[in-house]
Amino acid sequence: MEKKKIESKKVENKIEEEIGKIQINEITSVVIRVDDFGGELGVNIRKWLETDNYSGFTKQGVRIKKEDFNKFKEIINTIDLEKY
Repeated sequence: MEKKKIESKKVENKIEEEIGKIQINEITSVVIRVDDFGGELGVNIRKWLETDNYSGFTKQGVRIKKEDFNKFKEIINTIDLEKY
């Protein structure tokens, strides 16, 4: 699998920085990025499709606002998959 360059851009005070990407299957990835959608800084975790007909984000995903991000990290860090 070819590794793509992580992009960061700021246009008209618009922040969109890709933090990482996890390949799910041949056409689907999960993209984690920081943005300021709606004027609010947050983390966006969203599905990305690459097909012959469409390349781009889907509506499937979640956006964590800046003020909720530390709580999100706390919750994620409590997960121990070794105990399952």
